[in-house]
Amino acid sequence: MDNENNQNQSGPKHRARPDDDRPKPRRFYKDVSVKEEAGKGHAVLLDDRPIKTPMKNSLTLLHAGMATAIAKEWQDQGEFIIHETMVKTKLANTALDRVRGREDIIINEIITYAGSDLILYRATEPASLIAREQQHWDPYLAWLMESHNIKLKPATGIIHVAQEQGELNKFKDILSPYNEFALTAIHNMTSLTGSAVLAIALAKADFTLEDIWRAAHIDEVFQTERWGEDSEAKRRRELKQRDFNEAHEFLRLAGG
Repeated sequence: MDNENNQNQSGPKHRARPDDDRPKPRRFYKDVSVKEEAGKGHAVLLDDRPIKTPMKNSLTLLHAGMATAIAKEWQDQGEFIIHETMVKTKLANTALDRVRGREDIIINEIITYAGSDLILYRATEPASLIAREQQHWDPYLAWLMESHNIKLKPATGIIHVAQEQGELNKFKDILSPYNEFALTAIHNMTSLTGSAVLAIALAKADFTLEDIWRAAHIDEVFQTERWGEDSEAKRRRELKQRDFNEAHEFLRLAGG
């Protein structure tokens, strides 16, 4: 899994694509199973041998549901292993290799996103787009204030507007209770949408998956309505949405 995000930070982000033309390894196992290990969690096994992450950690999950979902990704592989289709496995690898023990760093990266959040930067024209952004983005800022007493200042244009550090620090209270698997999912959803506010709103289950994805693409959809959409742009958005949906499911399985 590619661990660079679009702000050149060190946290997790899934960017692989299923049409990657690199050679695919052949499936080397027959059976996939899940085994509970006392005091450790649930390990995914290939022919009774535990899977290792890229950094040689045991792929051991906190919850049986997540282990079962990851085992299914391995079981569903055909003659060749297509790693790009195994999004939950990639997220689990990232949680174990890159996030565990670095939770504070990942939280700070999410907070950095919040400081320049997608929904804070508003169009200056046309009026129809301004109104659409207000309609779809203002409820999230209102929710943030009402539910968590965090006030962020929207701005017009693309010039960075610094947020109050005291307000940003309040995000730590929201994010600190999440385990390494949930933080991986939230970071991934943040980088895929460009919005920590939207990712956290979804994690708190106060808005639907469809609400969040629609809000994250207000500007893009508006431009498509005006100028049309080429097939490559549509394909990229569909793949991003797949990854986003997988990250949300991974969050649920993480207990988030």
